[in-house]
Amino acid sequence: MRISRAALVGVLVLSTYIALEGQVRVNGVQNPSYGEVTATCLETGQGCNDLYDMDQNLLTTSVFTNLGQISNSNILVNKDAIGSTTTNGLALVNNTAAAAGAQQWSPRLLLSGNGWKTNATAASQAVQWRAEVIPVQGAAAPTGSVVFTPIINGSDGTPVSFNSTGSIVLTNTLSTAHIVSSGLQSYGAAVTATVDGATTFAMTSTFMNLACTGAETIDTITGGSAGVILILSHQDTDCTFNDDASPTAANALALTGAATDVGAVQKFIGFVHDGNAWQELWESDN
Repeated sequence: MRISRAALVGVLVLSTYIALEGQVRVNGVQNPSYGEVTATCLETGQGCNDLYDMDQNLLTTSVFTNLGQISNSNILVNKDAIGSTTTNGLALVNNTAAAAGAQQWSPRLLLSGNGWKTNATAASQAVQWRAEVIPVQGAAAPTGSVVFTPIINGSDGTPVSFNSTGSIVLTNTLSTAHIVSSGLQSYGAAVTATVDGATTFAMTSTFMNLACTGAETIDTITGGSAGVILILSHQDTDCTFNDDASPTAANALALTGAATDVGAVQKFIGFVHDGNAWQELWESDN
């Protein structure tokens, strides 16, 4: 349809392509621009919609639903003057109410890059992490975790999660070589290992007090891994370390100097784990 001159009064329903030529009047107002229509709103069948420039002047209350993909562009969220008050900058929200046995997860945030594998056939593969909130049904109140999951070449890896009770949940064992262990988290007291009728004890902290209930000879210390440094503080004279000069047994002790090391009150001794056994680093002279 081609309209060369028209004055619109009321509602015009368009069912085909219309080319506008000449002067157009909308609600009795003449538009001098060739082929253009000016109006404060546009009736699309969903109500009268306000018109704004495509790149500016959006309403601050605008809500975008199923926006789709924004390619090769940056998204800047600017929120000034919030001071020290926690304020949303970007919210990913699932408003659907949960039901018994049917929790509602949050939308996930996906961070994606690419890495190169060198084994045949060498190729670029997607390296991604996703973050999402996973609620857990509860009696008095639900709990939940924010879960971070690696995705390598499309396959989920082992997740790490932080739950609402204040715990970090790890599926795999985390080597104490890479963390400050529990003995140093409480500055009031170190962890104490008490040996009673045994030749071994477990390392549960990188700094520990060591006590023996009688004359005990210690051959191994379990719980170590490569690179872990262990410092022990003797609490009595009853603990003796037995030397394995060229250790083959797992978690054995390779002492420097004497074949045995006898404890003394407040005597310190340091070891490093070589992946198989403990190598003595030093000991105090008391």
